[in-house]
Amino acid sequence: MGQVNMERLILSQCFLNDNTPATIEEKLSEYVIGQKELVRAVADFVYYHVMRRMHPELPVRNLLVAGGSGTGKTEVFRWVSKLYGEVLCIKIVDGSRLSKDGWSGSYKIVDMLSEDLDILVIDDIQFIGGKDSTVEEFFHTFNALINANKQI
Repeated sequence: MGQVNMERLILSQCFLNDNTPATIEEKLSEYVIGQKELVRAVADFVYYHVMRRMHPELPVRNLLVAGGSGTGKTEVFRWVSKLYGEVLCIKIVDGSRLSKDGWSGSYKIVDMLSEDLDILVIDDIQFIGGKDSTVEEFFHTFNALINANKQI
């Protein structure tokens, strides 16, 4: 996972002292309505990610969220970013703007996963490389990120 600076460790410890997956879920539920399972999964994911920063020996956990348009998948992470942005650096990338090689403008997606970035959300990942993109290309990109030991 790399080096974590002292300020982030202190913020992480404060976060863990003040939060549990249940309190994160409760707070997110105020903003994301009707997606109880999604909110619970994201709350667990966020808590575990901060816990992993404090205990790097814990294995990487990734979260793949799939669902229909307008079901709150991206919105829940926008709220995580708004509520916990002091502790977590979250980047949301539009998959329709990525090439099949993982490029978004002049940035390669794997390069976006710097030590400062905690969680990368790729919205509409099925559109990587355009509408002709295949399921194989999607899993190739996803597996490349996992193989690089990056949290998605």
